[in-house]
Amino acid sequence: MSMVKIGNLFRCIYGHITGRSTNFNWIIEDKLAGCGMPTSLREIKWLVKEHRIKSIITIKEKVLVLQTRCFFKVSQ
Repeated sequence: MSMVKIGNLFRCIYGHITGRSTNFNWIIEDKLAGCGMPTSLREIKWLVKEHRIKSIITIKEKVLVLQTRCFFKVSQ
């Protein structure tokens, strides 16, 4: 199993259990933050509610919505 698949599996399980994205940290307080790729709508809601995140930017080739498949379905 590749390290990417292991990392994706870890983020998926961690997010499913905690409802939080991995490694969340403010880089510039209340302005710019970084974290592992959210894998669920619950994690995105946590980012918005707890940290007032307004935008999510990813450098992955796939769109974020396509990444939000783990143990559930996300409806649009």
